[in-house]
Amino acid sequence: MALSFAVGINIWLHANIRVNLGLFEEVFVTPTYHRIHHGAEGLMDKNLGFVFTIWDRMFGTYICPRTMDRGFPIFAEPVKKRLLRLLAGI
Repeated sequence: MALSFAVGINIWLHANIRVNLGLFEEVFVTPTYHRIHHGAEGLMDKNLGFVFTIWDRMFGTYICPRTMDRGFPIFAEPVKKRLLRLLAGI
């Protein structure tokens, strides 16, 4: 059960989708939040959280996605992919 949860969260975090969870984005890690970790040069040691943002806040690795420049490449419109390609990671 724990493995299924972890795999589901991992797929969610690495999905190239845009979501707006409102106030929940302050508590839960979203793809936009985690995208900073993968897409911003020099920020690979930021936004490492898996489920909750509290860990990054506690250990000084938090970067708020709302403070990032919207012209930054990580905020470019995602490439539309078919579901099977998305799940396969290609």
